[in-house]
Amino acid sequence: MRDDIPERVPTRVLPRIPAPVRAMTIGAIACLAAMVDQASAQYDEIDPEYLVDGQLVVKAASEEAIERLDARIETVLGPDTVEVIEQRDQFSVYILQLELPISPDDASQLREVIEETVETDDQVSWVEPNLRVETVGGQTGSLWVSGLGIDATGFEQQYAIEQLAISRAEKRSTGRGVVVGVVDTGIDPAHEAVAGRVMEVGLSLIPGYANPDDGPSSDPLANNALRGHGTFIAGLISLVAPDAMLLPIRVLDSEGEGTTDFAAAGIQEAVDRGAHLVVLAFGTPVQNQTLNAAIQYATQRGVLVLAASGNSGELGCFYPASNPAVYTVAANDHLGAFDPISNWCTSLNACGPGSILLAGSDPDPAASVIGPYPTTTGDEYRAARGTSFAVAFATGIAALVRAQHPEWPDVGTPNNQIPAAVAATLGVGPFVVDLPDGFGDRPRLDGNTATLLGRVAPVPGDVNGDGCVDAADLGLILAAFGSDPQGAGLYLADVDLDLIVDASDLGMMLAAWDPCPIGRRGR
Repeated sequence: MRDDIPERVPTRVLPRIPAPVRAMTIGAIACLAAMVDQASAQYDEIDPEYLVDGQLVVKAASEEAIERLDARIETVLGPDTVEVIEQRDQFSVYILQLELPISPDDASQLREVIEETVETDDQVSWVEPNLRVETVGGQTGSLWVSGLGIDATGFEQQYAIEQLAISRAEKRSTGRGVVVGVVDTGIDPAHEAVAGRVMEVGLSLIPGYANPDDGPSSDPLANNALRGHGTFIAGLISLVAPDAMLLPIRVLDSEGEGTTDFAAAGIQEAVDRGAHLVVLAFGTPVQNQTLNAAIQYATQRGVLVLAASGNSGELGCFYPASNPAVYTVAANDHLGAFDPISNWCTSLNACGPGSILLAGSDPDPAASVIGPYPTTTGDEYRAARGTSFAVAFATGIAALVRAQHPEWPDVGTPNNQIPAAVAATLGVGPFVVDLPDGFGDRPRLDGNTATLLGRVAPVPGDVNGDGCVDAADLGLILAAFGSDPQGAGLYLADVDLDLIVDASDLGMMLAAWDPCPIGRRGR
């Protein structure tokens, strides 16, 4: 756990500036928002409410380039009006805070200065506004209902299990050795649905939240409507892939709000902390180069990023789901039909369970998506509808598939090809879902078909995945004592899945000792 996380403070994650000042600056910030070359038009049209007041994100090759840009901005706004508040070394990205208020005239001049800098300074690649993101589970059209009468049995027997053929899939893989980065509102590690699988190396990037435990907001006036979003997603992943490990990276507050800067940093942190998969169930209306850089960072390192299409029920996926580099998922209902809550787009890859059927005001457990909800008792559930939950099921199946390939990365499938290899397997199945308006169809997720395409995942103790438990595995366990997951290879040394490699894992490996006869090695 990082030791530089700020203490809880009674403030909002994204505090709004005072209304009189905001009224002066909204037009100005919107005016200077279009500072990216080929993507400028989309920022002219963005709802100003998505703009983080006065913040710019800059891709620059050096601090000297940032200093030159700062100096140019200050010729318009005056001295000491620009502050670098964050630096993301992995992407060479800097976040600048401009002093407010900014008049429309100054904003117009700033836009010219910034565009000239991007054109003439070969060390400044792009500049764009920092944007707010929100959970796609919280956008218009989503539905969260009470968990009254729903318990662990309803959770474990919900319609998605049969529809996705999970019982058959788990005969070939349970996700062992796979780390899933849940970049969201955090995870409640004490809930029975995920207990023992939430890794301690997660973190919170949100000021006011000292750790990545999903829970109530630090703002006493907040409605906490989306408290539990990350826990719900993590529970569905664990339901499908019960032996996968969950890495909580908090980039959203309990109201489901964050920024593209936090989100990009969260993806990077998940990758650096050992994730094989990253799930994103938040969105913003336009493409964003900051998040693009983070997604590229993940993909090049062998990490598949999955995203929810959005819940406004219209053509056009929210970003980052609209990025072709991610695996994009919409929702279908218990009958396998497209759920009209979902967005759809050209880059949509598949559909998965994400609907509710109500009987009066109560959800029908046999036809609804059910997931864990963080409470003091650690055993409560509720029903939900939305593409956030469809992508959670897809991520669980992706964990099953990834666990079947302990040999990756290898010569045949290097790091940068692993995401495409996993994605290609997810898109194979016997069922399709028709999209609205004659837009064609997309595969409906099917865990059984996906796992049939790969070999049976390694048994406990088979650390190198060669089909045997012998001296080679013993050496790998000894080498991994006390270590965190690293690299793109599977984390199979944690035989007992208690999130630490110790004497217990060594004992279990020795008890399963099954050396390879000549000619048997490999599957």
